[in-house]
Amino acid sequence: HGLIPQPVGPAAKEIGDRWFPLFRWFRNRQWVLTPHALQTDAEVAANLYRVPDGNYVVPMTLASPRSAEATEASSRARFGIGVNVRVEDGGQVRAVYLLTPGVLGYHKLPFQCLKGTLSVTVPRLNVAGLLVLAKSGVFAALDGPPSVVRGSSARIRLTVDNWTAATVPATLTLQDQTTSCQLPPGKSAQVGATVAVPAEATTQRLALRTAAKVGDADLGGMAEVWTDDPLVLQVAAPPNARDDQTADVKVTLLSHAGKGANVRIEPASPAMTFQPASRTVAVTPEQPLTATFAAKPNRAGSAVVQVTAS
Repeated sequence: HGLIPQPVGPAAKEIGDRWFPLFRWFRNRQWVLTPHALQTDAEVAANLYRVPDGNYVVPMTLASPRSAEATEASSRARFGIGVNVRVEDGGQVRAVYLLTPGVLGYHKLPFQCLKGTLSVTVPRLNVAGLLVLAKSGVFAALDGPPSVVRGSSARIRLTVDNWTAATVPATLTLQDQTTSCQLPPGKSAQVGATVAVPAEATTQRLALRTAAKVGDADLGGMAEVWTDDPLVLQVAAPPNARDDQTADVKVTLLSHAGKGANVRIEPASPAMTFQPASRTVAVTPEQPLTATFAAKPNRAGSAVVQVTAS
């Protein structure tokens, strides 16, 4: 894998910090060829591998990535991606962790295993990511909401999970909070901190000060969460549309409000007409919702689609 021309200076370090943690999981991997072992949403391309320590990894990419800019832009993300894994030893998976170049560090995800199927929902994917289905090892990961709303605060936890057969000494630091303990096999330790994002913040990510030393291993390093507006809006439109055909324009909403609400969506473009002209949908907090509009070009050339949600 490589980039041409090769970046130098800070850009090279930034790319390495964000992508190398994913690629290190590809060493000595074994492709899992069991029929129907992996199922994901149609918009995501994924595969399933077993690595030498017995863990599984699921690399994922958007099926039609637009550009590397999607690492940053929440408007190009996909939300609430379902992943189902069926392997004989799926019941031995102790935890699921998400790695993505969009935000640094491991993020621990809830999952369930029912009738031989392990199911997990990836909260957000921008370009690419990787799931680690852990049966063994020691992991340090953020555990909590994957994003913080601008103008608010959230409680974030740094967790160390010990999936080995030995007790290990662990020291965890998150922001200005530190805790130390002897961590028995199969147990976890946590340290928590409240983080706030100013309403005027313009960055897409919030960097957190983290450190995790387990035995002689340093599992720490910088970790990040997304920063979002109270209502995240994403528009997906085809790159080309003929004037004698209609094309689907999909609008996805993700609300971080404390309660449900009705939201009116109205697309507009001088080069297109839309059916319906507007739509009112009921939005549930933290549950992505997609509304589809049929768009018909009324002239040749390029078109800019603007969407209002109120």
